[in-house]
Amino acid sequence: MLSHEIKNPLVSIGGFANRLKKKLSSNSPYMPYVDQIVKEVSRLEDIMRGIVSFSNNKFVEFSREDINSIVEEALFVFSDVLRRQGIKIDMNLDKKPAFVMGDRQQLKIAFDNLIVNAIQSMAKGGTLYITTYSTDEWNVVEVSDTGGGIDPQVIGNIFNPFFTTKEHGTGLGLAITYTIIKRHKGVIDVTNNIGVGVTFSVKLPHASRGPRGVKLSG
Repeated sequence: MLSHEIKNPLVSIGGFANRLKKKLSSNSPYMPYVDQIVKEVSRLEDIMRGIVSFSNNKFVEFSREDINSIVEEALFVFSDVLRRQGIKIDMNLDKKPAFVMGDRQQLKIAFDNLIVNAIQSMAKGGTLYITTYSTDEWNVVEVSDTGGGIDPQVIGNIFNPFFTTKEHGTGLGLAITYTIIKRHKGVIDVTNNIGVGVTFSVKLPHASRGPRGVKLSG
């Protein structure tokens, strides 16, 4: 029902944006904005499909994916927001491809949510650190912020649906991320450094393997 309610206005926005695109000349100063609207509508439609499939195992499509390219794609979407909020990006990706068996759209949703969580914790600016590396067992993605950390009294609830400490939060982002990573036989380690920030370490098994659940620390 939610998907249907969101999809209807998206179809209208996308349709009108495409009509504008046909009316504008290719060198129009407004063309980049229309192009961006079309791209973002398409992305939102993909996200909605991902959320629907996230709620139904039958529609999960696993394929061999490079986790580095998924992380880069997720980060690119937020480049303008990060710049506007004065958040610096410190990205250190593994030079080698890191292959996992996963549903690309769902994994993008998971990393989108972690990046949004970091952005919301740094309303006055800061640094977003993203690092990937491999161990014998895992492909690891670390997303760290300088937002000051999470109250130790509530950190045990952060993956609970509808739990949020933010004024306008839905409390669904981290819950969805938790479920997606668990579905991919992965692990989330949360390191809470009070006064500094939080690091979410997402561990996904190599394409040929597949263990465990979720762990909190710090």
